[in-house]
Amino acid sequence: MAKLTDVAQQAGSHAKQTASSMAADATQGAKGFLNSQVAAGADLAGQVAESVRSAADKLQPDAPQIAGLVRGAADGVKRFSRDLREQSVEDLWRSASDFTRKQPAVVFGLASLAGFLLFRVLKADSAEAGGHGQSYPRGPRVGEHSRQAYGP
Repeated sequence: MAKLTDVAQQAGSHAKQTASSMAADATQGAKGFLNSQVAAGADLAGQVAESVRSAADKLQPDAPQIAGLVRGAADGVKRFSRDLREQSVEDLWRSASDFTRKQPAVVFGLASLAGFLLFRVLKADSAEAGGHGQSYPRGPRVGEHSRQAYGP
């Protein structure tokens, strides 16, 4: 009976080690995937910065002041791209957590705004598709007169 208990304990220990190893592998795989997505996002931001800088160059002859503002925006996007490229998913998560702890009202406000905008977009999409959005009867348009109010 003692041998059976030892075998069961060893099998249980081996199963725990295997599960732990599989979980660690899955976590590493997910982190690798997310890090590659962050790098792709950084590359995209860099391309946007180059496009904005090109637009600033085209604006320069006709509107130098606006071109300067646009060029400043391009520099900001370029810095963001560079900073993003230098961070891992863990670094980004830590930064987001720290910001949320320090500025909860800002995070709540941004989340509310995002929810409102998402709601409006989804509602508009359902109305365009002949969806189930409510339709309200309209009154006369500006400049139109009701025949009932003024007679024939």
